Amino acid sequence: MTLGENIRELRKKKGLTIEALADELNSSYSTIGMYELDKRKPDYDMLCKFAEYFNVTVDYLLGVKKKSILSASDLYKEFIEQKVPIEKLADNIGISADTLFKILKSEEGATEADYYRLCKWLGYSEEKAEEFYLRNSPLTNKSFRFTQNLDFIPVPVLGLIRAGQPAFAEENNEGYYPTDRQFISDDHEYFYLRIKGDSMDKEFKEGSLVLVQIQSTLESGEIGVVLINGFDATVKKVFIRDNLITLMPQSNNEDHQPQTYDTVKEEIKILGKVVLAVKKY
Repeated sequence: MTLGENIRELRKKKGLTIEALADELNSSYSTIGMYELDKRKPDYDMLCKFAEYFNVTVDYLLGVKKKSILSASDLYKEFIEQKVPIEKLADNIGISADTLFKILKSEEGATEADYYRLCKWLGYSEEKAEEFYLRNSPLTNKSFRFTQNLDFIPVPVLGLIRAGQPAFAEENNEGYYPTDRQFISDDHEYFYLRIKGDSMDKEFKEGSLVLVQIQSTLESGEIGVVLINGFDATVKKVFIRDNLITLMPQSNNEDHQPQTYDTVKEEIKILGKVVLAVKKY
């Protein structure tokens, strides 16, 4: 639908005449009529008035909502065609004009959070916001294009998981690793964790990546990622009997010994199951 068609549809949903809408927006009958016939385009300030009044995004009014996710360059062209003032737009989004230009031109200097602020303003879902970021950030777009072409998907790589901190906190994220879709289930979320130390060196050398399927339970004998008593996450073979959980190292270093915990008395949190390893030799 065109901009004019969207305005007309929203007006009718509210049960308003053109004259009534013009009064609400301090405009004129003829001006609103021209907008609805797509014979005149409202300026940016007027677009914002429409968006606020109808409780929709400017992006929705322009019809972007009904398109597939735009590239940053296409979005930039659309803003230029609609004569949207970038400085004012950036202020509304909550980022600097310089940062917005960097996003629209896919240049370095904009953070992931900046991309998400723009996507929120555009009305994108969290999933679409992530795709927009992966497509357009100079830090990720090469990997994203590669994974799109070869039936791979990008999975976040975490250097560590700290207790009391969200697993996907920005400071933990090292980037993304392309992963064959055959190892990924649509029913679960995943992340890679980088192995540190030698407590599992019979299975994974230090620096290897393990693909973790996020889940809160494990079968006895599976290798999982576990938080114990507020310490950073650890990767171990896990054995479970009643309310006892034993973390079994798989190490050539005899300093690493099995540790058993009572889940009733101690704080135990299972984060997920290791389903794949990218080993370092």
